[in-house]
Amino acid sequence: MACLLLRWLVLLLSVFGFFGAHAEEPAFDNPLVSVSTSAGVIVLELYPDKSPITVANFLSYVDDASYTETVFHRVIPDFMIQAGGHLADMTELEGKEEIHNEADNGLSNTTGTIAMARTNIIDSASRQFFINTNDNTRLDHSAESCTREDEAATEAAAERGLVRPATCESFGYTVFGRVVRGMDVVRHIELVETKDEGDFYDVPVSPITIKGMKKIGFDEIDNPAVSGNDQQHASEQLQNAQSGSIVDNTPALVLLIAIDQFRNDRIDASLPGGLGKLAREGRMYTDASLDHGLTSTCPGHAVMLTGVNPSKAGIPGNYYVDTAAWELKYCVEDDATEHLVLGGEEGRSPWMLSAPTLGQQVKARFDGRSFSVSGKDRAAIMMAGHEADGVYWFDKDQVRFTTSKFYQQSLPDYVTTFNQQFVDALPLLWEHDAGRFRPDDYSGESDDNSRVSGHEIRDGDIDELGERIYDSPYLDTLTFELARRLVTEEALGQKGVTDVLAISLSANDTVGHQFGPYSAESEHTLNVIDTELAMFLDLLDQTVGEDRYIVALTSDHGVANLPEWQTELGQNRCPIEGGRIGLYGFIGSLLFDIYAEYTAPWDFPTDLVMFSGSQLYINRPYLAQNQLEFDQVVSGLTRILEAEPGVKKLWTRSEIEHTQSNEARLLRNSIVEGASGDLYLQMEQDCIISDTGTTHGSLYDYDRSIPLIFYGQWVSPGIDSTPVNSIDIAPTLMEVLGIPVPSNLDGKALELSF
Repeated sequence: MACLLLRWLVLLLSVFGFFGAHAEEPAFDNPLVSVSTSAGVIVLELYPDKSPITVANFLSYVDDASYTETVFHRVIPDFMIQAGGHLADMTELEGKEEIHNEADNGLSNTTGTIAMARTNIIDSASRQFFINTNDNTRLDHSAESCTREDEAATEAAAERGLVRPATCESFGYTVFGRVVRGMDVVRHIELVETKDEGDFYDVPVSPITIKGMKKIGFDEIDNPAVSGNDQQHASEQLQNAQSGSIVDNTPALVLLIAIDQFRNDRIDASLPGGLGKLAREGRMYTDASLDHGLTSTCPGHAVMLTGVNPSKAGIPGNYYVDTAAWELKYCVEDDATEHLVLGGEEGRSPWMLSAPTLGQQVKARFDGRSFSVSGKDRAAIMMAGHEADGVYWFDKDQVRFTTSKFYQQSLPDYVTTFNQQFVDALPLLWEHDAGRFRPDDYSGESDDNSRVSGHEIRDGDIDELGERIYDSPYLDTLTFELARRLVTEEALGQKGVTDVLAISLSANDTVGHQFGPYSAESEHTLNVIDTELAMFLDLLDQTVGEDRYIVALTSDHGVANLPEWQTELGQNRCPIEGGRIGLYGFIGSLLFDIYAEYTAPWDFPTDLVMFSGSQLYINRPYLAQNQLEFDQVVSGLTRILEAEPGVKKLWTRSEIEHTQSNEARLLRNSIVEGASGDLYLQMEQDCIISDTGTTHGSLYDYDRSIPLIFYGQWVSPGIDSTPVNSIDIAPTLMEVLGIPVPSNLDGKALELSF
């Protein structure tokens, strides 16, 4: 029994979070069509082998310019965008002959495919089409679909005044191609504000017009010809860039600085470097927080540049349980071999992120570029989203910065050169002052790499070098250095269009987990950020130009104080003395109780229940196989867990969905359908499940507390006590850039200028 429990402990500890597109390239011989819209360019690959009639029909409209000046007249988020049949005033255009429905061609209405719109008559499609923005498989042809004979029988019955009962499903909608470039434009259109207009529903308030369509060659796919108006606009932007001004005073560069695990109370305006400068000269919101309850890195970064909570962004946490496979999955994990990390063996991509980022919006509207860099893959990927031009993070196993083939097939030369140089520039030891708040050697701190100044960096086992860099402020030093090279080598903000650069500084989190905020190590890490940020802003002044860039600074989440420090302050609210819950004791007791009650004698407790952070997932197939009732198991788990010291409540999904409290609202904002758990474990305030260090992840104020500062000529400096959230960053920047703010965002545009 002891061996079994040990195996369970090892398995669960590896996943327990309390502790611490480009699509496939098109076929060379398939037709390609460039669709120039007022929101940007979309490139379509058509499938004449699967849908010959439909493709020929579509190309006939392209060839005679019949789609020019038509609009996307029906836009439904998470479903599709429809176009091809109406002008901006909603005048309906007459189509050519109706065509044979080819929905039985084996193609599916998955995200990014293009299909023909029609009435409820099988062969009624003519000119209107739609692009799927979700996997709409209910629109597919199937074995249960009605036949033309069924349709004829129904019509014959109607002619005799009879209603023939429906005994079959829809015939389906013909897929005849897919988007191969410009899915970010599709996502932008999908999220525009809509209205009802007479007999028409879901009509964009501001028309999205098709300026023209044309067939292009395979070699033109990444540079499709733009319309005359687009070319003129590009020329105007170039002329303005050469004269030193940006069109309509739009920022040349949007810079997001995310400091991982950074509570609002740690902002210090007296700091001499970049942090102090932004606090003094920017607009600093003193009541900023996350608007969701599961406070970890992946969802925290996902909300910053999308403007929606994790529930809409599709990111439930750093990890989630794939209930079909009954496996723990990472939020940026991608099993596709074409999305492998360069030099690595695992795949990474933003496939789970279901909302467009600001970078995608800027690329679609301004033909700008989007880059991100971080110490963590999940931070860099969530800030960049899909269609980014460069996304780089530190891989501690390779001891270098890398990316995924989802974004690039190889690293730029300047990144490769940087990787070859930076290790030799690092010191042998990380040395720092004792700190102002508490002794350097403090109870509760991790001793994995010394609790006092003199932590090993290059000195020590070479196999652990990547880990030591990752757990030190030199991770942020390297991140800033690579970001500086990005600015100079890519000429960010210097090409007459608006670019986006997102930088996430991860060392504050990796150091904070080991030593806690207000430790000597965390204080030194913050000073490093302050110094490096000052140098980075100086570089932007010299290259982009003063008053030509806007900065937003924030964090993905806060953190709990070290329990020992909280106790010394006399502020520890955990009912357990000292505030620290033994890791092995808590997990061992929990596993044994689940085993004894439900899975003994032959099965593991994790066959029934899996954890991802504070979420619990219940294995439905296991329930069925063992004749267990879901409600019975929930009741039993509630009894087991709520009896544990330090546990406040085990929330059910029903309680989260129906309870009218701020706690329940915050949890609702974190729930992603199909990816979130069945239960949520809420600990008492200040209770930490860890033998050393500290953590985050709760819905309490200290884990949701973040800074929010805006800086630039578009911003009136000052202290602002307005309650704000990180979901407000994207809509605020969109308003500064003149991008229409979609009505379905969770965040709001803040008033920056007074």
